[in-house]
Amino acid sequence: MKKKIIAVIAIMAAAATFGGCSSGNGAHVEIPSEVINADPWTEYATLDEAAEIVGFTIESTGDVELDNPVYRVCQGINLLEIQGENGNSVRKADDDGDISGNYAEYDYTSEITAGDITAAVKGESEEAINVITWHNGKYAYAVNSEKGFTAEEAEKIVADIK
Repeated sequence: MKKKIIAVIAIMAAAATFGGCSSGNGAHVEIPSEVINADPWTEYATLDEAAEIVGFTIESTGDVELDNPVYRVCQGINLLEIQGENGNSVRKADDDGDISGNYAEYDYTSEITAGDITAAVKGESEEAINVITWHNGKYAYAVNSEKGFTAEEAEKIVADIK
C-alpha cells in the first residue's frame, strides 16, 4: 500500500511540475514582465501634479537637499514622494505607519523630539541618521538619506517638513 501511495504522489508531483510550464498544448507561456514586476509608482513633472493625485502636498522639505527632484506617487497607499538623485527623499502619506520603505537594520536607533512631535530615527550613529519617521496626527512622514543627518539636523527637519 505504501508503494502505491508513493507512486501516486510521485506521478502527481511530476504532472504538477510539467503541467505548470505549459499551456496544455505543449507551448511555453510567457508572463509579461509588467505583470511580474508591476511598479506601483507613477512619476509626475511637478509636485503640484503629484499632489493633485493624492489630495495633499509636501509644503516644505526643510533642509533636506533634493538634487534634480523626481515627484512620485505610490497609489496603492496614497503616498507622495520627492526623491533626489543624491539619495535623499521625503515622503508623506495619509497613513499612520512607517512609510520609509527602508527596513534595513541599523546600529543606531532612537527617538528625537521636535516641538510636540516624536520621531523614530535609525542610522549608523547619532551623527549619521539615515531614516526619520513620524506621524503628526493626520499624516505619516519619512525622510531617507544615504549620507545621513546629525541628530540636530534631524530635529530641525522634523520641525520644518509639512
